[in-house]
Amino acid sequence: MTSSSQGMRSLFSLTVLLFLATLPDAMLAIALKAIAVDRYGVSAGSAHWFMAVNLLGAIAVLPLLARFWRDLPAWKLIVIGAIVDAACMAITAFPIGWIPTLLIRCVEGGADLVTISTLLGLLGAGTFNRSGSRFGLAGFVMMLGLAVGIGGGGAISDQSAVAVLLTTSVICALLALMTWLVRSDLDLMQDRAVRVASAAMRSRWRLSLWPAMCFAFGDRAMSAVISVTGALYLTVVLDISMTRAGGFIGVSLLLLAIFSWPAGLIADRLGALRVRIVCAAFYGLCVAAMAYLDSDDGQGLFVLMVAIGISGAGLVPTTYALASRSGRGVSDMGSVQAAGTAGYFSGVVIAALLFPELGVHAEQQFQQVFLGFAAGYLVLNMLGVVGLLRWRIGPLR
Repeated sequence: MTSSSQGMRSLFSLTVLLFLATLPDAMLAIALKAIAVDRYGVSAGSAHWFMAVNLLGAIAVLPLLARFWRDLPAWKLIVIGAIVDAACMAITAFPIGWIPTLLIRCVEGGADLVTISTLLGLLGAGTFNRSGSRFGLAGFVMMLGLAVGIGGGGAISDQSAVAVLLTTSVICALLALMTWLVRSDLDLMQDRAVRVASAAMRSRWRLSLWPAMCFAFGDRAMSAVISVTGALYLTVVLDISMTRAGGFIGVSLLLLAIFSWPAGLIADRLGALRVRIVCAAFYGLCVAAMAYLDSDDGQGLFVLMVAIGISGAGLVPTTYALASRSGRGVSDMGSVQAAGTAGYFSGVVIAALLFPELGVHAEQQFQQVFLGFAAGYLVLNMLGVVGLLRWRIGPLR
């Protein structure tokens, strides 16, 4: 087998694994009403905690990520993380109570960080001038996984919460099995990723990591607004069925997937920062427009979701392309992933605190969430852009 065909096979294996890794959380987000509100009788605000507590586990694991990467093969890290995820999802399928369920979700958060960061670290093995296309491919795969997960999760959750949890457990088990089957390919990619990270540390193209972390924080906070708060808004306030709500949100994620790779290619030609500025501005404005949705305006809702999908397509490739220039490989991916998880946590927590006692008819509070987060998102992106322009190491395209 030639090195070119070996590389293509390894890349294909990695993208399949990344697709599987993104499915579970997307399925859980759209099924939040069935899992939390219907099953345990908690309020719509408290239901946000089911998605938010993952951050605690991620924070606990983050300092150990670089050591794990040095001491263990990448495929073992992915297998261990996937098995822990599968066990956690299987346990929460039982009626163990609301608080124990949240504790299990903390453990799952740490395992999820290990899995996703390792996969992204392997995908980052390559030259800087093609980082946009590589992470555009990652964005395509991740968004496709989110779109399929939300669409499938919405359909399954109309039947039962247990079915959703067991399905995510099976997906995680499948991820572990497939990783074991392609372990030799992942070993080769890990060797190259280590060499690339070492070279990047000496490169004049090194950039500060914190602006990319700001971008990831804001992107994931907005993702929480769309997938969690938006799902509750559609199903609880606008009284749209979970299947239809999952379809609407799935459309935006599907378009994010379709245009992510082209956006990465454009970022390689025009510069990741320029593409980032344009995409983030339009994305924030589109999310703000969610405050003016009407349950009777199905066409308007569809058009808005299309706009969100197209404008947000450049966010993932530009964020990770800029982060990859910091030069610490999987540690950078872990830091960006943790920042994203923190953003997701902040998004759902702030949304939960804004309407904790208002029951299911909290339309005005939901609208305030959309407008407030859109404004905060635009400000956060401005800070990140200024940071890259002022505190860069070497020239920036």
